[in-house]
Amino acid sequence: MGLAWQVLFVLIAREPARLRPAMLPAVLEKLAWGTGVLVLVWQGRAGTFFVPAAVIDLVLATLFVIAWRKTAPEPGAPR
Repeated sequence: MGLAWQVLFVLIAREPARLRPAMLPAVLEKLAWGTGVLVLVWQGRAGTFFVPAAVIDLVLATLFVIAWRKTAPEPGAPR
């Protein structure tokens, strides 16, 4: 499953405007893993060595949101 997401991320990077709808599930994937890891670390159920990867995923989620907003079609533009 993780490999499938990575392939999707590469495809989005190659054609962001065309794959704009796929960015929202990508944001959810990044948020789910990043926040999940931070909660587990906070509860003492995971080691702190996971924190950098979780923070990276949360940064990537933010970047996906920015890309989603920047690739919005202009009003009146043909689809």
